[in-house]
Amino acid sequence: MLTLGWTDGNTFLPVNHVLLSSENKSQNNEDKGIDQRCNGYRRRKLALSKGTEAIIELIKETKKALLPADYVLFDSWFTSPKTLIAVKALGYDVIAMIKRTERTR
Repeated sequence: MLTLGWTDGNTFLPVNHVLLSSENKSQNNEDKGIDQRCNGYRRRKLALSKGTEAIIELIKETKKALLPADYVLFDSWFTSPKTLIAVKALGYDVIAMIKRTERTR
């Protein structure tokens, strides 16, 4: 489960979340009968995406809600160059520990 929250340094308020699921159709009980115009379909589609893609969508939704924020803080699990660039393109600075990869060694 990914949870996006807002904090002022003292208080943490959960703002949005997504419960990630497997892309394997036999494990995720995907139902073709869901109306694609409803919010449930959009949430199901988001749950089937990769975590790094889902977090960008959560940030976009939060930005649309006009929640005041200057930066995004997240775990090193999300610190791929693609994710950092996407967050910066949304207008936020990033605070995170850099993930060790073959390129960073």
